[in-house]
Amino acid sequence: MRLYERGPQLAALSEYLEATRDGTGALALVDGEAGAGKSALVSAFLAEVAVPVVAGVCDGTLTPRPLGPVIEIAAQLEVDAALARDELFAAILTALGRQSTVVLESRCGGREPRQHRQDP
Repeated sequence: MRLYERGPQLAALSEYLEATRDGTGALALVDGEAGAGKSALVSAFLAEVAVPVVAGVCDGTLTPRPLGPVIEIAAQLEVDAALARDELFAAILTALGRQSTVVLESRCGGREPRQHRQDP
């Protein structure tokens, strides 16, 4: 998929991924208005790299489930989603800490990807 005028955002995501090679994780926040191309940007980026991906999704057309995206991510990381909330978050962080991880979050707002790092 060819994206137009997304070079800086793709470059930022690539930099964040490269920064995880030392064993630390990263969180990239992808903001934008509805229809701005957030999903297309993330899909194009993931098509260019060979990395494991975990994702949780909030679907605005469905009734929200408590901790829905967190439970989806837990299942992908083979974490017991029946744990108490604090234990669930701790177990997910532990699972993410076993690998270099880039977490991409898509929201509305119109900003470029921002990086958050998790130090070992």
